[in-house]
Amino acid sequence: MKKLIIIFIIFILIISFLIGGTIYLIINRRPKTDTEEKVYLPEVVIHDIKENQFKINKIEKDSILVFWLPQSKSSKLQLKALNNIYQDHKENIDILAIAIGNIDHNQLSDIKEKYKLDFPLLIDLKVELTEKMQISTIPTLVFYKPYGEPTIKYGLINELKLEKLINTYLK
Repeated sequence: MKKLIIIFIIFILIISFLIGGTIYLIINRRPKTDTEEKVYLPEVVIHDIKENQFKINKIEKDSILVFWLPQSKSSKLQLKALNNIYQDHKENIDILAIAIGNIDHNQLSDIKEKYKLDFPLLIDLKVELTEKMQISTIPTLVFYKPYGEPTIKYGLINELKLEKLINTYLK
């Protein structure tokens, strides 16, 4: 009888451990917005809305890359905030808005015109760049300094925080 009780207790402990471990993994795997991570730009060619090629790893100026989707309201808000910030910093930084997936060029042209965006809109048609950089939150901003320095990724950011981040990472 004592052996059965001991076996039962061990069985309950093992089941509890497995359930607890599973819950821990589920909770910690969720993508978080406004997080920071160091990455490098891969050798990938993407295109602008006029089909010109753009080699992402050949950026020679401090830049902000924003990964976004046209149907995302938060992405459009991020583009507006970036455009406002860009007016004060266009001599020091570039902003590249990278739409993810098979996006209609006319739709991007309409968005560029509607929001009066002064920076280029690029398309990651094959989602190659997005996958290589492990982008999982939309919008995501990448603050990049050329020549191998690390980049920093974030989720949706307001103008005040954008200004602070530009001063911290790109000056």
